[in-house]
Order: sequence, then C-alpha cells, then structure tokens
Amino acid sequence: MTTNIHSQRHAVIEKYNKRCKELAEANHALECLYDIEKCFSAAPTSAASYQCALDRIEHLLGFSGAAICLNNARQQAAVMLASTPSETGARMAFCQTRNCRACLGGRRLHEVRAAGGARVLQVPLVTRKSRYGVLSIRLPENRALSSREHATLGTLGARLALFAEAAELRVEAERRALQEERMAIARDLHDSLAHTLAYLKIQLLRLRSRLGMNGQAGGLDEVITELAQGLTDANAQVRELITTFRLSLPQGGFESAVTHVAGQIASRSKLDVRVHNGVPASLLTANEQINVVQILKESLVNAERHASAGSVSVRLHLRNNGILTMEIEDDGIGLPPGRSTGRRGGRYGLGILRERARILGGKIRFARRRPTGTTVVLAFMPESCKSNPMLEAGSDERQRA
Repeated sequence: MTTNIHSQRHAVIEKYNKRCKELAEANHALECLYDIEKCFSAAPTSAASYQCALDRIEHLLGFSGAAICLNNARQQAAVMLASTPSETGARMAFCQTRNCRACLGGRRLHEVRAAGGARVLQVPLVTRKSRYGVLSIRLPENRALSSREHATLGTLGARLALFAEAAELRVEAERRALQEERMAIARDLHDSLAHTLAYLKIQLLRLRSRLGMNGQAGGLDEVITELAQGLTDANAQVRELITTFRLSLPQGGFESAVTHVAGQIASRSKLDVRVHNGVPASLLTANEQINVVQILKESLVNAERHASAGSVSVRLHLRNNGILTMEIEDDGIGLPPGRSTGRRGGRYGLGILRERARILGGKIRFARRRPTGTTVVLAFMPESCKSNPMLEAGSDERQRA
C-alpha cells in the first residue's frame, strides 16, 4: 500500500510540474504578445517596430536566427524588413535564395531547407483576405518545436498580419483625406486664379486692339507682347498645378496606382511599359505614395512626348539599408546635353522632378543610356524605415525579385 501511495504521489507531482511548465510557457507567450503590441503602438508602420517584434519572438523561443519579410500585393517579391543581427551588428544574410515564392507559398506553418541545408520554419503572416509576408525562423538541428510553440507562432504570425493590415488601412484613410484636400485646392485654383489669368489676358489683348485702332500703341506693343506671354506661361503653370493636384490613386492603393498610371500612358501611346513593384504599400505614407506616383507619371510622359521611346521599364525596390529606389529606363533618343542639370528648359520639367524628390527627402538623377535612352533614378528613405539600427547605410541590397 505504501508503494502505491508513493507512486500516486509521484504521478501527482509530475502532473503538477508539467502543468506549471505549461502555464509558464503560456505566460511567456502572453508577455511576448503584449510586448509586440507595445512595439507597434509607438510606430505602427515602422521597420523598427518589426525589428522590435522579432527580438521579442527570439527571446520567447530562446534561440536566434530569424527574419520578417513583407510581400507586395501580388506576392511576386518580398522585402526583408527585419532580421537577426550578426556579431558586428549588421543585418544577417539570412536568405540566400532569390526565389521568394519558396517562402511565401502556403497559408500554414511549414518547414523548408535553406541554403547550406539549414532548417527554416516559415510562419505565414495572413489574414482571412490577404497575405502580407512571412516570419522565417532558422531552427537548430537538435531542436524540435512543441505543438504549443507551433500554435504560439501561428498566433504571432496572425497578429503581425493584422498589424500590417491595419497599417495599410491607416495609410489608405490618410491618402483619401489628402486627395480630398488636394482636389479642394485644385477647384480653388481653377475657379479663382486660372479664371483671373484668363480674364487678364483677354483684357490685355483688348488694350492692344484699342491702342492700335487709335494709333497710340507706339513702343508699347513689345511690352504688351511680353505681358501676354507672361500671362500665358503663368496660366500654363497653374493648369499644370491643377492637373497635379487632381491626380488621384485608384481603389487598391499604391500598387494599383503604379500599375494604373503605367497602363494609362501605355494605352494612349505606343509605349511598351513594364513594371516591377516590390515595395509593400504599407511602408509608404500617403504623401510618399502620391509623390512617387507623380514622379513616375511625369517621367513616363517625358518618355512618351519627348524621347521617342518604344519601351520603358519601371522597377521599384527597397534596399537593405532602407533606401527605396525607383528606376525608370527608356530606349529613346536620350537627354540633350545640358538637360541633366535640372533646368526646366521648356518641355522637360526636370527641375519639378528634383523638387518632388526633395520633398521626399531624397534625390533624383538623370543619365543617358548607351547606346540610346535615358535612365531616371529616384532614391529616398521612407519614414517607416528611419530609426532602425538594422537598416544600416552601405549594406548590400537584399531586395529579391
């Protein structure tokens, strides 16, 4: 009987210890979820928030070697937004493949073999409607995750997806508000300044006619011609501003807007426009989205009207140092000498493009291609990528197509 009591006592202690361990693991998981919530409460669309979340996940698992990648809407490419740092503090070269679909495939947790044979667990960041990316975790060879850990990681992946979705919806709301404000400005310009300039030009032409009829024009004719030309130029600039302010992004956000603008230019001309956009929309603010689309539209218009181009390629990608670049290349006649200085020069408007790049806090450069054509490169760091120690200047590009 004593032996039976002892075995029962031992079983109860084992059951108690097992339950305590499960409760401790659940508590750690809840603490991790809470910490991740705090990471995103400060900066919902920041790359630093994803890095903060990744650090908490690695602390929960007890080992390091992970990365968070966000994909674009079409799931053709991904951007490594956060990763485990190496001993030098630089971003770890976690992914050695250029095939993003190997990681992005599927809506359930699955394990793949990475370069060198490493075991990598892929945790999809998915909601009911969309897929936003993947959490990749390099597993130690001698470490097997429990079913509870798998469930916890699935929950964490779902939470990260919700944060990405909320960021997209927030940017979409900001974009709509900004577009409404810009449309109001366009209406005011059209109803006031544009009409006033047109009226002044008509009155100036009437004045020239009256002076000519009375033989009093004298040396005023040249002055009147200059004034008329000035009013014409001012009216053209106002009309250009109105067109700019009326630019609206279609339903579907930034990625749809890029495709729409390229398709619009291609449909009304003979240009063959090819677009590769590997930038998730949630990384850009509403103002950044609109300015990038404006620069793209004006560059395509230049290629259509002035370059005699047959084809244009557009590529948007995010480098590992947090710099977003948009490269626009055409096979046209190229820039005339002196046009790359940014001087407006009548029809090219390069100065306007430089000003819009300055608004983004970046730079834009223009170069002649060989044997023919022009290359336009916009480069700037989105607000969401600032203040992240993992996005170090000078690191190699890790954007994958």
